[in-house]
Amino acid sequence: MNRILAVLRRGFLIYGKNVWFSELTSILFVIILSASLAIITSIIFHNEIIAHRDDNTLVELRKENLIRQKEHDHLSNVIQISETLRSVLNNRITDQSIFRLSELIYSNSRQYSFDPLLLIAVIQVESFFNEKALGRFRSGNLSGAIGLMQLKIETAQEMAKKLGLQELTMEDLLKPEINIMIGVSYLTFLINKFRSFKLGLLAYNQGPGTVTLSLKSNQLSVRYYQKVLKAYYQLKQVASSK
Repeated sequence: MNRILAVLRRGFLIYGKNVWFSELTSILFVIILSASLAIITSIIFHNEIIAHRDDNTLVELRKENLIRQKEHDHLSNVIQISETLRSVLNNRITDQSIFRLSELIYSNSRQYSFDPLLLIAVIQVESFFNEKALGRFRSGNLSGAIGLMQLKIETAQEMAKKLGLQELTMEDLLKPEINIMIGVSYLTFLINKFRSFKLGLLAYNQGPGTVTLSLKSNQLSVRYYQKVLKAYYQLKQVASSK
């Protein structure tokens, strides 16, 4: 711009009042064009800033909506599980306990890709939702199985070690959040070990060593498997009626 003004000033000094009209017109045209380009550039830059800001806002809104949708889905599933449990338990435990149990069941089943109703069926067969349950042999003697998923302390400690957790105590297994987490991880481990849901479930009840020996002798009992499946299909009927 300074260069243009210098040329204009120089024209007046040299030619006085006889400035060439064509040169003056050209200079004015250049000035107007430069100013127009500057304005257009400014508008484009401004629009890019707004567009960038709007894009960021849109991304943030989408992230927030995704989080809200996940929270909504999570809560909906937990409520559905709690309604099913309430029908099965028939006021045996408080609504607060039912909701807490539903939250634990949904979170753990989601983590290990289980149908929540299947996990409920296992807990129902093992302890009928008694978090303080102590397993017994047919003779009446204590079997050493503890809590909702009837875990033995040795098994629980072994799984805790695999999961990188600190050593567990019997008191820990009476806590639903620990019992369910260890129980589901152990069941998953057995299913992967035997490459079969059926055999993994039977190993959970009978022990992996017993199942291996029973397979060799062709004397494998499937009563526990059938019992869990029966409970599972009954739960599906209850859930579908909600």
